Amino acid sequence: MIIASDPAIILLNQQLEKSIKSYVPAGVDLDFDIPNPESPPTIPTVNIFLYSLQEDLALRASVARQYSPATGNLEPAYVNIRCDYLITYWDASANTNLSAANSQSMIIMNCVLNALINTREISTIPQAYTRVISPSELHGLGIFWQALGNKPRLCLNYSASVPIQLTNHNENHPAVASTTATVENLNP
Repeated sequence: MIIASDPAIILLNQQLEKSIKSYVPAGVDLDFDIPNPESPPTIPTVNIFLYSLQEDLALRASVARQYSPATGNLEPAYVNIRCDYLITYWDASANTNLSAANSQSMIIMNCVLNALINTREISTIPQAYTRVISPSELHGLGIFWQALGNKPRLCLNYSASVPIQLTNHNENHPAVASTTATVENLNP
């Protein structure tokens, strides 16, 4: 029997795609694969690379599980998972020159930044927490670019913590149907 997985990470990717597409100009593609400098995209592309998944211990909270009297089950608990993304812009043409203040790369990454900071709440994932993070949070950014065999480029580090529901084992706890109490007088 296959146990169903919580789709929160897939929903997060879909929301990011929808948000960024609404801000970038037509003709700019979105890609969720690892950047490949040896085979750059042939059309302008925003690369949204999910490089890390980890439990977000800063958001660990003690939440009481809800009881459903109708089913006699406790609702499943959840764990907050931090999804870290490295977002870059790739263009096969010479327009990726960052020396100009209004280069194509700067314009597109400005659009992406606006999409991210204006999508703080993710409608499909209540209780999600998003942030654009500093490069210091991405340990070894230089090592990342070296591993790709490429020069450093303009990038955004984006993080979203989403609640992932734990597997529901249908723990049945029948409701208390009636109560009786006996009162004894201990002082004769």
